[in-house]
Amino acid sequence: MRWFCTLLVMLAAMLGVRPGSAAAERGRVLLVVDSTAYMGTLLGGSSKMVAVGNALASVWPNHAGQLDLGLTVYGHRISGQQACTDIDPRRRVAPLAAEGAGDLFAGLKTKGDAPVSKALAAVAAAKDAAIAGSAIILIAGGPDSCEADPCEAATKIAAERQMPIHVIAIDAGGEAASLQSLKCVADNTKGHYWQVASTLELAAALDDALALAHLAGNPAAGLRASSSAGPDTGILPDGAGSPDLAADPAMIAGLNSPNANGPPGQINLSALLTDAGPVLTTGVTWRVYAASGPTLKKVMASAEPNPVLTLPAGDYLINAAYGRSYATRKIKVAEGSAKAELVLNAGGLKLGARLGDGSLVPAQFVTADILSDERDQFGTRAKLAEGIRPGVVVRLNSGLYHVAATYGDANATVQSDVAIEAGRITDATVTFTVARVTFRLVQQAGGEALTGTSWTVLGGAGETVKKSVAALPTHILAPGDYSVAAERGGKQFTQTFTVKAGDAIQIEVVAKE
Repeated sequence: MRWFCTLLVMLAAMLGVRPGSAAAERGRVLLVVDSTAYMGTLLGGSSKMVAVGNALASVWPNHAGQLDLGLTVYGHRISGQQACTDIDPRRRVAPLAAEGAGDLFAGLKTKGDAPVSKALAAVAAAKDAAIAGSAIILIAGGPDSCEADPCEAATKIAAERQMPIHVIAIDAGGEAASLQSLKCVADNTKGHYWQVASTLELAAALDDALALAHLAGNPAAGLRASSSAGPDTGILPDGAGSPDLAADPAMIAGLNSPNANGPPGQINLSALLTDAGPVLTTGVTWRVYAASGPTLKKVMASAEPNPVLTLPAGDYLINAAYGRSYATRKIKVAEGSAKAELVLNAGGLKLGARLGDGSLVPAQFVTADILSDERDQFGTRAKLAEGIRPGVVVRLNSGLYHVAATYGDANATVQSDVAIEAGRITDATVTFTVARVTFRLVQQAGGEALTGTSWTVLGGAGETVKKSVAALPTHILAPGDYSVAAERGGKQFTQTFTVKAGDAIQIEVVAKE
């Protein structure tokens, strides 16, 4: 079931199915979140509780247009054994704006025991139709500590509701064994289980869980898209995030074609964020290549995080892609079984955008391209990702990158260099100094704007900055000197103007013969 759901999401990405299309319906998801003492443990530089809030704020913009969200929290109001009755349905399942996710966990305390089973049972028994029709994502920092069996609760929920419960278990170090007791919740409800050990893994798991929750509620139409121009979703179309292996002769050198007549071997694959771990449990796409003369031939692909592959004996290239980060290595398959670990040295980049006065720029008005730090012999940087929106976590190999962000659709562009550290999410904020300019062509000063006008905005050196056709076009421009040409009825009228940072002005062009 897990493989089938993941395959459907990948097919949707390749076919370009997008949420919000005419066929797609909004899904519903209910977060059941641990707020007990377990969640006070540090994950990275903050508590697990804070990390969950940051992760949701990072990935929710990917899903706000296709999911309604509810929230139930357990264990935040009462400490001690009485916490086993502390289950708080804080938010009914309803639309939540892309920028509203960061406020959901404000004021929560991390207190007593963890009634995981009772919280799930309470959600399953809810009479609210919106809750009853929702997929469930359980985010837990520890096992049930209230002498109840979460496996039994999950089995009952599966029988009554027939909806998956996806489980994200947060291991801050040394808790892996106890968290495994929650895996049965996902297994018994045909959900997915992630055990995460870093903030980057947490954000990736939550991103993928929300995508699968939508898929469960809308199997025909609720598939999330992923494209080179869209946000990084973690579930990739074939080829995304990987280098052109066939173009690298060094990768092919020394490869021997597999021996189809020899005994096969098994290879157990796993990917790590850093040398110190952890092993990734979600979001990894594997591709296997064999030598075919002077080129490579793809022989297998898998979206399982830790696949066990059976291959004819021989030499192969194994590529692991995690978002837009990747690692590739040569392996030799022989009779028997072996393990291969690939260290991705991957981190995350999350962009923010502000104006010079400190105010936030709405994410829908900003797009960014991520380019290589190095230039080729022609001075050109390789484009690694494009169309990235603020607030979305993009997974990249550690290293230096160049970011080119644009506010609006003209020349208000900021460029910046950023460094990505393995195992961490890097927050990078770009600051725009811009002016908002509206143009109008009139018969006389102060008159009505004339329709059917074509506009060409030129920069100080005569370069074309923007073209448009409208009665009152508005563009975001960088400060500087410009000229504008308005064309209507075969006649052209021009005017020069200057804008400064923070301007919000109207340029009136009078149609004089």
